[in-house]
Amino acid sequence: MLIFVFALNVVFVFIGTEAVLRIMERQLPYAIVELLTKSARTQILERRGLFVRDNLVGEDMLYHWEPEAVINELPWVKIDSNGYRNAHEAKSQIDVVLLGDSVTIAQNSRKDMAALLNEKDLTTLNLGFSSYGPLHYRDPYKKTVLDANIAARVVVINFCYCNDVTDAQSYERLKKIGKNWTDYLGTTPVRNAFPFDFEPPWIISILFNAPYKIVQNFRNKQNGNARMKIELPRTLVDIPLAGWSRTPKLFSDRQWAPAIQGLLETIKLAQVEGTHVILAYYPNLSQIYMKYITPSNPFSAAAHQEYNDAIFRLRSVADQSGNDFVDYTPAIQRAHGDQMVSTHDGDYHPNEYGVKVMVDTIYPIIKKNL
Repeated sequence: MLIFVFALNVVFVFIGTEAVLRIMERQLPYAIVELLTKSARTQILERRGLFVRDNLVGEDMLYHWEPEAVINELPWVKIDSNGYRNAHEAKSQIDVVLLGDSVTIAQNSRKDMAALLNEKDLTTLNLGFSSYGPLHYRDPYKKTVLDANIAARVVVINFCYCNDVTDAQSYERLKKIGKNWTDYLGTTPVRNAFPFDFEPPWIISILFNAPYKIVQNFRNKQNGNARMKIELPRTLVDIPLAGWSRTPKLFSDRQWAPAIQGLLETIKLAQVEGTHVILAYYPNLSQIYMKYITPSNPFSAAAHQEYNDAIFRLRSVADQSGNDFVDYTPAIQRAHGDQMVSTHDGDYHPNEYGVKVMVDTIYPIIKKNL
């Protein structure tokens, strides 16, 4: 009898937990979502506007959202007929084209750069997309602007140091061996909840995958994924150091080559049309915080060296082509010291305030060239 009561209680606990998980779907952190079944994971990520095969379309190495798609959990992100974040369709003549990656989409911000520039009476088209690199920036500009006979006065290329160099390397490598955008993105998430075709309740899936997650977290800690406390003017923050380095990770000329190629080809396409280009630099996480870390700290020294190398290379690209170079870093650093500019303190993606800082920084340069 006791065994029966115990078993019944276990069943009720499982049913109750399953119900709570499903009711709180929107609040579930990604760490839990990635432990769910494949179909549940796909549906949740799609509703959150993240990458799953069902909400992306593409050709060759170019991809974007389904045209005029609706992202239920990001209702402020309006997708146009070309599959990009724009509240309005592009006219035959526009003031500004924005090229970039997830920083330029800023999908967790209710207003992106295009929306804020539109409020300043500048017609703006946002062609940024997550996981794009500099070779991608060229492609939608050619397809959506040049091939569509849209005349643009200024093109802004937002170069994100977080991953643009390596993304361009991946693009070039896969393109050479005949791969396409699905190979570039891979499968997200990469691991199925179960090694066989079975869709159990969510709680069972979580319990099945939890040991793997625990072991992986332990390995991460063993591999030195520590944290650092950083004193900002507004507060003391505790930042995970995953991806940070005590020694500078300086890319070689050869490693930079695909990224610079993509930038130069985009600039050349714009200049043929008489369009001015502004090359803008967005820092990675360590560079956002390096202002507030003592110079003797090896993480700070490494971030400064990486930053100086990147700025030198990109400024040279802009100077050689006779275009403007804008560095968002000082403004982002100052603003983040007083008010959070990112989605959270351990992330570099701009929130709405961060997007405003970017627009306030680049707007005078845009106006100068209109």
